[in-house]
Amino acid sequence: MKKTFLLIIALLSLLSLNAQIEKSGLLFDGIDDIAIVPDKYNLNVRKGDFTIEFWMRSDTLDTQYILSKGMSTYHQGGYGIWLSASGNIGYSYITSGGGQTSANSNFNVSDGSCHHIAIVVQAALINFYVDGVFVTSKSLYNLGSNNVNTDSVRIGGEVSNSFYYFNFKGLLKDIRIWNYARDQFAILKYMRKSVPSNASGLVANWSMGGGAKQQIKDLSSNAYHGYKGNTPQQDGHDPLSGMDCFSAIRPVSITVPF
Repeated sequence: MKKTFLLIIALLSLLSLNAQIEKSGLLFDGIDDIAIVPDKYNLNVRKGDFTIEFWMRSDTLDTQYILSKGMSTYHQGGYGIWLSASGNIGYSYITSGGGQTSANSNFNVSDGSCHHIAIVVQAALINFYVDGVFVTSKSLYNLGSNNVNTDSVRIGGEVSNSFYYFNFKGLLKDIRIWNYARDQFAILKYMRKSVPSNASGLVANWSMGGGAKQQIKDLSSNAYHGYKGNTPQQDGHDPLSGMDCFSAIRPVSITVPF
């Protein structure tokens, strides 16, 4: 027997005993601000199941990279999360043959409001969630082998030979990578809450808070820390600390079995 419940995102948040996520993020200028996390093997998503989620506010309609690894060098196993010029959230992966497979949500999130985004890949199917609401599923083709690369993770844009491009303009915070496909209940329950550092399947958890600190701390037990700008020291590419914002509460209809 099945019943359909009207779930309110705020209610699910209240049911969680975890603390609220940090109330600050990083503001990227859309010109040459960037953040770097040095390479770690587990930061390669490969072609297996995974989830990447984060809070964002885009302040412009333009092609922008939010997070990537190996895209600027076009290395096999590279991946990236981006916004199209129409404001749609999307995902790309560099296949073993050197080709590229991409999926576009066709859902505009560049509206000047904060949104929680979750990208869930299971086998060759990618699911997009916005503010905990399922948006669409797309297929990923010709993934090939489980390739990895040794590139750094780049947050807020791309850089190659001191040339900055596809830079994000707006706020980013609470970027989390999981090594499995999370379901909608898990996304809803924790999107406004902190998660334990040793949570099962948690690969990285960059809150992007901490005010003026140079380090971007990974709150997972893996401690894959990064830094603002293009170097571990302060430089002209450091994003600034920004105030937090949340989307309006939206009702979500989910069917659950009994």
